[in-house]
Amino acid sequence: MGNLNVERLSRWICAADELCRELLDATIAALDHQDAPRDMAHFVLRQLVVTCHLTSESAILLLLHNRLWDVEMLMRSVLEGTMKLAFISTSDKTLRESRADEYWNILPDMDRLRDHERLVALLADVDNPDDDEWRPFRDMLLDASMIDELRQKYPRSMRRKLQHQWTFNELAKKVSPPNSSNSKFNNFRAFAHAYAIGSHLLHQDGVATGVILDHSSRSSLRRTSKEFVHASRVTQDLVVFSYFRAQFIYRMLQISVKPINGIHARWEECAKEISAAGMEWRAIEYGDVNDPD
Repeated sequence: MGNLNVERLSRWICAADELCRELLDATIAALDHQDAPRDMAHFVLRQLVVTCHLTSESAILLLLHNRLWDVEMLMRSVLEGTMKLAFISTSDKTLRESRADEYWNILPDMDRLRDHERLVALLADVDNPDDDEWRPFRDMLLDASMIDELRQKYPRSMRRKLQHQWTFNELAKKVSPPNSSNSKFNNFRAFAHAYAIGSHLLHQDGVATGVILDHSSRSSLRRTSKEFVHASRVTQDLVVFSYFRAQFIYRMLQISVKPINGIHARWEECAKEISAAGMEWRAIEYGDVNDPD
């Protein structure tokens, strides 16, 4: 990647790590303030803020080791968690509570039926399903009365409909309406492609292996410049997602966003440098710079 690029990237990653931590602290402080509500939505949103940040920290570790394909899978998770946080944190309290209940209670209940069927299939395939070795799996099985209760409570058509409503594409339609004039929401639509790439890599499908093959087949200059700009973009996305989460929580609580805007403003210099790095890559990728290979 070159010593200069390694130095620049390391500086950006460290700055992103610091700012994401500060945005987390500011968001948690807002949620934990004595005037903040104490309801199901508050509880769920707090968990999402924390888990998205923890996964972001794991992404930073991968960035530091140049594991760019693996980090895309984690970025898919962070993006989806941020999208769900945005979806739940509506200003309508009744709707907010309903969405939090779907996320925390109803959808997991529906998944219990599917998980039960998988456990039954697993235990049917082993020779000694009654041994202690398999007790943790047996303990997760549902009894007949619970299965009947869940199936009556959540008919198959209802399960499919609600689970579809919580897919990434459906959430994106609600959080980022196509005709919205609010740039705060429009920004989410720009990440659909990154989410798709993360999905391909997660599933190890033909698109994913083709992308990796294309990358490894490049000349040394084109490959290393692409790695540099790829890592730079992921680093920037981590800050953007963290800022988004803080923005949605602050706006939901109807408090001034000045504190988090002040934190995010310190990223502007890095953002300008990353933008310039993108221009450097385009010059190499599209032929304005001679490739010695």
